[in-house]
Amino acid sequence: MSYRENLYKNALKIIEQIYQQSKYDPSVDLYRSFDVMNAVNDPQLDSKEWLVNNLLPFINKKRFWPDTNGELKDILVMGSWYSVIGMILKNHISPDVKIHNVDMDPLCEEYSHKLINGDYENIWPITDDAMEYYFER
Repeated sequence: MSYRENLYKNALKIIEQIYQQSKYDPSVDLYRSFDVMNAVNDPQLDSKEWLVNNLLPFINKKRFWPDTNGELKDILVMGSWYSVIGMILKNHISPDVKIHNVDMDPLCEEYSHKLINGDYENIWPITDDAMEYYFER
């Protein structure tokens, strides 16, 4: 199954969960269903694939990583929304590279875990201010 098919399948499960919760909990944000659908629609995925394809020549150049003997160890995606860029990147880089997907919205972290659904290793959705996260590390 392609990564897109997995994303669609996992997104539908999330949307169903949001709907089911909203029947019993009036505080559930139904707009989030549209937000999840929007995050995995074709134009969003196409633009993220374009970004990844244009980053790969730079990411894979060992000269950019002198502190680690040319080996890429970590990637930080700032404002990662639902970690989709991290998932796409994982299809093109070493499984050992850690991808930190940082977004201020705590629901992004929750739904990122559900979109990833155990299909990827070394991808971590994180709730934090991306700039603070970067400067603290």
